[in-house]
Amino acid sequence: MHTKKSRAVAVVALSSALALAASPALAATSPYLTDFTGVTIDTATEPLADSWRMTGGYDATITDGYDPALRVTNAVTSGSFGDQLFSPTLDLPATESGAASTFTASFVLEPVALQPGLRVTVSPDNGQGGRGGFLAIEHTTTGLNLVTQGSSFDAAGELRWDTKVVASDLDVTKPHTVKLKLIKKPDTKKSTNNDVFSVQVDGKPVKNTTFEAYYEATGEGDYKTDTLLFRFSGVAQPSLVAGDGLLIDDVSIATS
Repeated sequence: MHTKKSRAVAVVALSSALALAASPALAATSPYLTDFTGVTIDTATEPLADSWRMTGGYDATITDGYDPALRVTNAVTSGSFGDQLFSPTLDLPATESGAASTFTASFVLEPVALQPGLRVTVSPDNGQGGRGGFLAIEHTTTGLNLVTQGSSFDAAGELRWDTKVVASDLDVTKPHTVKLKLIKKPDTKKSTNNDVFSVQVDGKPVKNTTFEAYYEATGEGDYKTDTLLFRFSGVAQPSLVAGDGLLIDDVSIATS
């Protein structure tokens, strides 16, 4: 049920694909763009970093036909990270102190049938589950909801989770453009938790915190960000194998 792509998008994606094919590098050049023409998901035990990759047995595939898209569902789920679906890794990661400090991504949710129980999260990531926050994309009985989650410390210094609704009850039979931005800021004397994760869908960006506070609370480092994680967790919905799934198209990721 998704619409035909513009010639401009197809040309950009083809040019990007040809550039990657000609390069021996094991990471994708930023910006990376694809309309999924000629794209496959690498399921090898040690997949290449410049490929779409997934080593777990999740319900994710590239659709056939003249206008392919990424189709995903939560028919199969787990609590793991490293074996889930990742976009190609960029050659220049976003960090708090490096040459790039901002990671951006965008994609189109193509029209599908309403499938209550469908839920997938999308995160700026380091390829191993070092997320910068996440966006949950879910179908309910009334439409499409998008919700972000981050972390911070309350006045008592206790870790808390910050949840914000980006959009609710959207019409799943219409396309929606989603944009994500993660800004990684150096620590200051006033704050060591100042990174910002924002999400926009067909409108004004909604800002939230990141997982920076969580990593501080658990003693983990602040991870670099160079890929996009599509994660399938929570209660599995096996019946979704037969449905439209989420159809994701025209993906772009970049660092700056």
